Amino acid sequence: MQAHSASWFEKQSGPYAMKEAALLIESGAYLQLDHVILVRAAQETRIQRVMKRNPNWNVEEIRKRMNVQMSDEEKKPFCQFEIINEEPHLLIPQVIRIHQQLCL
Repeated sequence: MQAHSASWFEKQSGPYAMKEAALLIESGAYLQLDHVILVRAAQETRIQRVMKRNPNWNVEEIRKRMNVQMSDEEKKPFCQFEIINEEPHLLIPQVIRIHQQLCL
């Protein structure tokens, strides 16, 4: 998987390429990246979003999965940027601000 990822990144021609992974920090994959963006939302917001994607999962199952993952607070020291992905925070201005910083 790492070789495939490295090969994919080499083929990209834009100012940067992005990698999405739920367990980026836990797996150590962040070590191969220049920057990490933490995307966070309140736990209840995240639970509702998971239930929309996976209607057969119940709240208890979702909480159990979330509880074995690193918290956002534990992830923060590994991240250079942060996006708050819930109201009242506007998503697009946050993304534009990070894009501008990455393109400097």
